[in-house]
Amino acid sequence: MGCLAEVKGGLLVPCTYKAKEEALKGVELELVPVEEVSDEIPLLVYNTLYLNWGVPYDPVEKWYDEAHGGHFLIARKDDGTLLGVCRLLPVMPETPTGIQIRQVVVTADSQGMGIGRLLMLEAEKIGRAEGASELFLWSRMPAYRFYESLGYIYTSEPWTSKLTGLQHRTMTKYL
Repeated sequence: MGCLAEVKGGLLVPCTYKAKEEALKGVELELVPVEEVSDEIPLLVYNTLYLNWGVPYDPVEKWYDEAHGGHFLIARKDDGTLLGVCRLLPVMPETPTGIQIRQVVVTADSQGMGIGRLLMLEAEKIGRAEGASELFLWSRMPAYRFYESLGYIYTSEPWTSKLTGLQHRTMTKYL
């Protein structure tokens, strides 16, 4: 019979965390300016977040909007295989204390390994280093629980995206 839980750091932790820690070995993170990312990044974002909702593919249109700048935080295996990404927009006049996170995507083969969590925790570190007091994002309804598990709270009522027609809410984490 497999392990159900183990003691780690004085706490009882489900063994799935141990499996996730193993899966994350050899994962490398890189912060790349939006204008310098390879074509595979916007293509992954598009195929995951927009393709099924009839949004036309054009990497400089609204769904991607390179003009907003920022960086992509990219997770890859040590062999270069793309695992996931998230975009961090710079502090803007309308959000002087916060950094917006957009387009958090993990490849289908990598879901459930902890890649999304790893990206988000690294985004928090970057936010703190840049002096942000909060991170905020527009979450689609299926991802609400994931962001709640990371300490994000709802800071808006539900709204519908004009781009995809999907329900979203603004969620914020105060650093």
